[in-house]
Amino acid sequence: MFFSQKTKGFFVEMYDHAVMLARTSAPMAPFTVEEMVECPPNDAAALEAAVSQIQPKKSPSGYLHATVGIYPAKRLLRRHSLELKRVK
Repeated sequence: MFFSQKTKGFFVEMYDHAVMLARTSAPMAPFTVEEMVECPPNDAAALEAAVSQIQPKKSPSGYLHATVGIYPAKRLLRRHSLELKRVK
């Protein structure tokens, strides 16, 4: 008896120093990280090689469904305290 193949999870993290790609055993927790690849952010050939390494078999649509995190170079952090009496 054959079972259908479970979907893999793909995660991409982009910041100004590198692009990190990861393949996991499932798209949602709990999962196991199966492979991680890092490449320079402005090198298209290295990014293409990293994507082909992390996803050896192309999907029929040609798209890679992934969870993406982007960190801009100029981060802005705003902290604000709430007064619990005024929140209502």
